Amino acid sequence: TCALPIYKISFLEMGIDYRMNGFQVKSFFNVPYEYTFAEVYYTGKHNISYTSMFFNNHLQIQASIQSRYFWESKKNIYFPLDFLFFAQLGDAVVHFTIENIFNTKYYVVPFYPMPDRNLRLGVTWEFLN
Repeated sequence: TCALPIYKISFLEMGIDYRMNGFQVKSFFNVPYEYTFAEVYYTGKHNISYTSMFFNNHLQIQASIQSRYFWESKKNIYFPLDFLFFAQLGDAVVHFTIENIFNTKYYVVPFYPMPDRNLRLGVTWEFLN
């Protein structure tokens, strides 16, 4: 018979979420206390955003800079940086994202590289009856 390995992942998640005058700062990180699945030991996400209303409160705009970090094998630290922009007018939302702005090469799981820099643009529209 063939025995498959058992993977066990347990995390402690800690975070901060602070808001003031349209600005928001979020910082969350995971500290594994048992980790037998991959090479990543610590992960986290930091986000600074600004939200404001325009045109008599009909247009909501949010711009964010987001950084994720991966501390791999206790020796390599990776900080891919993302830019996010959202505009909501009524039921329509336009979103624009540049992920991995500096084209950081990194791995979260061995032999599976994370995506290079990419651009996303989209429109979401909710239709109601």
